[in-house]
Formats: sequence, C-alpha cells, structure tokens
Amino acid sequence: LEGDLSEERRSHHIVTRLGFLGALWRHLGKDSLLLYRGMVTKKLWGDQRNTFVSSSFSEEVSKSHYLSAPELNGVLLRQNVEVSRVFMTYLETEAMSKQFLEAEAVLFYSADAFF
Repeated sequence: LEGDLSEERRSHHIVTRLGFLGALWRHLGKDSLLLYRGMVTKKLWGDQRNTFVSSSFSEEVSKSHYLSAPELNGVLLRQNVEVSRVFMTYLETEAMSKQFLEAEAVLFYSADAFF
C-alpha cells in the first residue's frame, strides 16, 4: 500500500496518537484507568492473542455483555490498566459517544494482563 495507507504512514499515525493520549492522560493526572471487560464464548477461557482488546469504562456495559448469553461460558473482569496501553477511547469521538453508549476503551494487547 502507498500514500496514506502505507505502513510508514500508519505507523506514524499510531505513534502520534499514543503521544497525544499520553499527554492527555498526564494532563488529567492519570497513570492508570479502571476498566471492565465482559465476555461470553462457546470456547473455554484461554490465552487470546489479539492486537487490540476492547474494554469499557462502564461496569454496567460490561455486565450486559457478560449476561447476554447465559447458556455460554462467561467472564466479567475489572482491571487497572496503564494508560500506555490505551489506543483510543469514546472520549475522543463525540459522534460515537452519542450514538453508542458503550464507554469503550480500545487497548493494545498485553500478555501480562487479564485483558
């Protein structure tokens, strides 16, 4: 891919975004965020290798995911997450915040974390 879709351009965008978010959270006096994740699956819980992990600032939203299919395996997690793992949040996108009430935080995957 070339131009705006080139690997170099996308890498630059990610690094710039991380710099912006780091400055934002430092300005707000935050080193970590209390986040939640609720899931259901047909599979047993295991090590999920992902690039990004979806989570929520809202315990209620995560509980709704957890309770959405009682016939499946479910898990509800709460974790203090270092702000360095945060890629994007609902706070940055007014249109998404108004339309969807999930209070989402998209994180970089970490093998050392619950989620």
